[in-house]
Amino acid sequence: MYLVTLVVLSRLLIPSDFGKFALATLISALCLQLFEFGFGWALIHRQDGGRDISTAHAALQIGSTGIGVVLSILVAPLVSRFYGFDVAHFAIALTVGRFVTSFGLTSRHLLEMELSFSRVILVDFMATTISVIAGLAFAWAGWGGWALVLGGTQPALTYALVQSVGYLFLRPIFNPLGRVTLVDVKWFLRYGLPIWLDAQAVPISTQFDTFAVGTFLGSATLGFYDRAFRLAFLPASLLHQFLSRVLLPVYARLQNTPKALTESVSFNFRVGSYAAALACTLFLVAPKEIVLLLLGPQWIPSAELLRILALFAYARPVVFLAWPLVMALGRPGVNAAFNWIVALATVILVPIAIFLRMDTAGVALAVGVAQTMGALFILTRLRDSGFGVFTAVLSPIPVIFISTGVGMLAGRFFPSPDTLVSLLIKAGSATVVFLIAGWSLTAPAIKHLLGQIHTSTGVTEA
Repeated sequence: MYLVTLVVLSRLLIPSDFGKFALATLISALCLQLFEFGFGWALIHRQDGGRDISTAHAALQIGSTGIGVVLSILVAPLVSRFYGFDVAHFAIALTVGRFVTSFGLTSRHLLEMELSFSRVILVDFMATTISVIAGLAFAWAGWGGWALVLGGTQPALTYALVQSVGYLFLRPIFNPLGRVTLVDVKWFLRYGLPIWLDAQAVPISTQFDTFAVGTFLGSATLGFYDRAFRLAFLPASLLHQFLSRVLLPVYARLQNTPKALTESVSFNFRVGSYAAALACTLFLVAPKEIVLLLLGPQWIPSAELLRILALFAYARPVVFLAWPLVMALGRPGVNAAFNWIVALATVILVPIAIFLRMDTAGVALAVGVAQTMGALFILTRLRDSGFGVFTAVLSPIPVIFISTGVGMLAGRFFPSPDTLVSLLIKAGSATVVFLIAGWSLTAPAIKHLLGQIHTSTGVTEA
């Protein structure tokens, strides 16, 4: 659905619409992250779904998000002055959407803790489908950037409403604003303090490039950059949707069985790394063809940015593979340090790129380098834990170089004016070589992952 939305909306809206939406997303995130303590992760880590602890979680989640809404309204005049009324209004609407979502988050986290993934997937699928239909309808009707705010995918308002209602229907919470004990509140805040420190770095590490491009190069240029970034972010997004969100409750249950935990972590990192490596290879080999086929000819300036962001596409999934592990083990400080390293590197490198007039290409390179630095840090911290993650993540690198070289040579010796044929020649040859070179390493991992999913499904249904 993410890919469908990316493709169709890119053909219905103009670059400045996406630029304004990206800036509004950043402002909304800044308002909300000031009060982000990771209450959901704390609830899953505690493995306690009792009424009192659930009530405390719901009250804290709703209250902290409500404060974020108030803050977004207070800063709206300042935002309007620098970026225009549209961005300010978009930011308020997106923050309200997160407030609506907070009413169903306790139900969602309880379902994840209970390994009821089929219900979680059902709600997310319904929310995404209805929201995408609404977004396409609004875009077709000429609503411009409001189509992204009201529909599309997360954090759109339609998505937030459907998701919240769905979770509350499937996992009702008895008297969600009832008894809240001071002991439970203190526990959540104590667990969440390192996460709060982490949360303050997240908007900087993930969206400072958006701020820099939108502020200094304009919303239209940001639109081209944002489309390339969304494509590069797709591998990490898919890993987050289908793997990392499932792994947090699984790892939490395995934290007292070291052998089973080590085996699961090692194989999951290997599968995730090779999936990200294949995406990185395709972005290096055929970025122009990918942009033309998916987004259309009006987005061709995004093609070279996508090639540069291939480094980001390979490095970013590391955090989505690592954070379920560090959270399940009660070590959120590792994830916080990762985000702060990325944030500091981004704050230093992105302005340098703009000052040297490297434009969006320099910003894309800076983001990739910053993510790589953070990934190396978190792998180093986990290297001595015996999980084998360092080897799992770095082993696909030779395969990337070999398959990329073959794909580029195939495009050079067998050129075609047809975009689809050119993509098949370049990406097809690179993919074949990638699979042959990596199959001996990935086959056992895929087999284990399928068995793990089957086991989790069996536990869920039981």
